[in-house]
Amino acid sequence: MSLAAATTLPTPPPPGAWADVVARYLEALRLTHYAADTVHIRALYLKYFTAWAAARGLTKPEDITRAALERYQRWLYHYRKRTGTPLSVWSQHGRLVAVKGLFRWLTKQRVLATNPAAELELPRVTAQRLPQPLTDAEIIDVLAHADPTTPIGLRDRALLETGYSTGLRRMELIRLRLYDLDLARGVLVVREGKGQKDRVVPIGERAIAWLEKYLDEARPEFVVEPDEGTVFLPAGPALSSQQPLPPDPRLPGRRGDRQARGVSPATPHDGDGDARARRRRAGDPGDPRPRAADDHATLHARVDPAAQGRAHRDPSRGHAGAPRRAAGGCRRRRHRPAGGARFSLSR
Repeated sequence: MSLAAATTLPTPPPPGAWADVVARYLEALRLTHYAADTVHIRALYLKYFTAWAAARGLTKPEDITRAALERYQRWLYHYRKRTGTPLSVWSQHGRLVAVKGLFRWLTKQRVLATNPAAELELPRVTAQRLPQPLTDAEIIDVLAHADPTTPIGLRDRALLETGYSTGLRRMELIRLRLYDLDLARGVLVVREGKGQKDRVVPIGERAIAWLEKYLDEARPEFVVEPDEGTVFLPAGPALSSQQPLPPDPRLPGRRGDRQARGVSPATPHDGDGDARARRRRAGDPGDPRPRAADDHATLHARVDPAAQGRAHRDPSRGHAGAPRRAAGGCRRRRHRPAGGARFSLSR
């Protein structure tokens, strides 16, 4: 076999025995509540394996032996990407895990009398080293790369600030919906996050200020009806998500509805005014007054400890809905430490 043939990723096999078997296996994973991302990765890795097998005349599961699987393992080890680099050990391990899962399921379903992958030894993986954290100067530089004078730049800045303040994972940010935000209380809800669990996460005032500015000024330009309520909308193709969440029936139809994103409408008793008034007090990017450079203190948002405590005690109240009101109908003001100023929206 030539070097070019050995280093070219196989093409997907034509519909046949493999396609039917893999489709039934993936359906079984969905029925047992495997995560959508896990099912997607298994489908991708099995597509690679079945293409490799079909190219060598192994057109059905009964053709696979332990020797064939060991041959596939060696092929993965020697495979080189277009850049000339090998597959990582984690990638090789993941592809073989998908294959072992398929043949374990086929054996349980009595499609195969024996499991050819039962004794296949997986590559040894070592613990990944933790990445070195960024310095304050590097964080400021990353945040400043998004130009808030354009709608796309404002969206990117709000996304970066939200991710930095909350520590959300990439897919959790992409799947964030308007009804998951309770900005008046300084929290948001992550639905079906790690381990398919929901959790309530605090968000700092600086991130809230950027998020409100994006929701008011940039997001309406990206909305394409019907608006499903995704917070961070793309300007072109949809952001990468394997299985978009369905729209929530509680979400009001009006795209500018403040109640939908957890921001209480201004009232005569509010004392805090609307979002523009709050941003004027926080310091709008267009404000001509000079701004001090960001420092360590401004990078770490202050969180209302009382609101955070209530959210963790009662997660069901961490999403959409008006904030709790004190006696007399007045909204409770967020606590702010003595001498603490609101965050500036300076770059």
